[in-house]
Amino acid sequence: QIGGVSTCGNGNGCGTIYTYTPSSSSPGYDVLYQFKDRADGVQPADVLLLSDGALYGTTTVGGRKGHGTAFKLLP
Repeated sequence: QIGGVSTCGNGNGCGTIYTYTPSSSSPGYDVLYQFKDRADGVQPADVLLLSDGALYGTTTVGGRKGHGTAFKLLP
């Protein structure tokens, strides 16, 4: 999701990984990770939760050559 820290120079933020808990009385969001800059990655996409409990994914922009990054977030 776009948003979060706005140090990527695109005016929209670097991106945020979050969980959403639906509830009729009080839905909630928990931020898991906010991307910080282009080296870290921008605009996360294709996030998967695997059986080891980690989230794996890619970003569409950023990294060493600017074409995106792969990441793993541990529980």
